[in-house]
Amino acid sequence: MADPDNNGAPRAGGALDWTELLARFERLSQERDEKAALALLDRRTRELAEPEAGEAAAAQVEMIAFGRGDWRYAVPVEHAQAVAPLRHVLTLPGVDELHVGVMAHDGLLYAIVDPAALCEHGVAAGSAPAFAILLRHATQSIGLAADAVFGVMRVDAALLNRTAPHYALVAAILPGGEHVLSPDDIGRNVRLVVDHRQHDGTLN
Repeated sequence: MADPDNNGAPRAGGALDWTELLARFERLSQERDEKAALALLDRRTRELAEPEAGEAAAAQVEMIAFGRGDWRYAVPVEHAQAVAPLRHVLTLPGVDELHVGVMAHDGLLYAIVDPAALCEHGVAAGSAPAFAILLRHATQSIGLAADAVFGVMRVDAALLNRTAPHYALVAAILPGGEHVLSPDDIGRNVRLVVDHRQHDGTLN
């Protein structure tokens, strides 16, 4: 007989209880199967979590952050053609403070505009910008003047869905104070249309 206090093992000198021994093996087999099932479930859980992490990363948008005066701005990297030093700028007569001037880059002429003036933010008089964020736009060649370029930052795309009703050209204001400018709205702004054609002084 098996000793119930000895986990199914036979007493010394006693007969082997095959029924109890087979039952013990069955219990061990079930425990092993349960552990394997739990391990499989844990692995599948981690595998399913990986696409969610990828989707979370895809939900972030890269922005170029820059400053003009005491204000911080940002534009999506996908809408930026280049960041260039602001050199050899041709100023335009008869335009308001919004227009810094025109500069050439890679064979194209860009109208450089002041983002602070676009957003009606105050900038100290005579403050000359040092850089231009050249935008990629279907119909306009426009650059944004900057005193400093802070680099590329990643922001949650959900933050860009928040509207900034007081600023027509601002898509959102980030927690760090960066005003996200909308290149599409900037390109549609009639104040930025500059007629570069030569005139003879007469009106048609």
